[in-house]
Amino acid sequence: MPDVLVDRDELTEWLPEFIDLYARRPIKRNLEGMEFNHSFAVYAVCKKLQPATIIESGVWKGRTTWLLRQCCPRARLECIDPEPHVRAYTAENATYHTPDFIELDWSHCDPETTLIVFDDHQSAYARVMEMRWWGFRHAVFEDNYPCGQGDCYSLRKARAGCGHPKRQMSPAHARAAGTLVRAALTEPVLRSVYPRQHVVRKPNSVDRAALARNLAIYQELPPVLRYDTNPWGEPWRDGAASVEPLFAGFDDSPHPQALRAVEEDEPDRAFRYAYPCYVRLT
Repeated sequence: MPDVLVDRDELTEWLPEFIDLYARRPIKRNLEGMEFNHSFAVYAVCKKLQPATIIESGVWKGRTTWLLRQCCPRARLECIDPEPHVRAYTAENATYHTPDFIELDWSHCDPETTLIVFDDHQSAYARVMEMRWWGFRHAVFEDNYPCGQGDCYSLRKARAGCGHPKRQMSPAHARAAGTLVRAALTEPVLRSVYPRQHVVRKPNSVDRAALARNLAIYQELPPVLRYDTNPWGEPWRDGAASVEPLFAGFDDSPHPQALRAVEEDEPDRAFRYAYPCYVRLT
């Protein structure tokens, strides 16, 4: 069984066409949405799989929807977001939903030819279980936070066994006004019903073992370039280590001018990287 879907040679080969496509994106700045590295990861998975149906859980402004339509023009798009008023791009021939992924009927989708793109800040571990219920096998998780960071229980955390004991793990968020009060009110209730919810999770080894049984592939897609530290200001080592980028810097790549233009459009954000992953269920 292969341990990756897309190899580094393929990523390097496909990068020029993605750069050209990314330059045509209708939304230049995508605050709170995917930037270059994560968009390329999604693009590469779509190009490799060519799914007949793509379920996008988390639309936001719609830039990723646009990317999915360009990459897979014949695919059925099912787009989910509880806040449709934020959307700036609406794809033709796409179906839009406001209920959550688990509240919708997916019996019309072929599980073998469907790709799910989860960018919804929900428990990735729970999402894998929900996928299994419908028979889906392919997904990308955009928010794959390392231990001690982020606002949801990621597959990276589950595989490391560190859990997600607080709703918001990142210290900068935890100190925000009102956060401590809300946490004091809600987290004791959530802890009292640990097995019945997926918002917070104790450190454990059970989830890692369950994922090992249910995932045929877990692949963190590498960044094209990355900044000196991860999005939380940590060095790329120990629990924050990542897959090596395709290129060490702009001048190390065959496309320095084009990549610098991307950075100029989205300074200090374009090449952020938070460990996006592809999974294939057994």
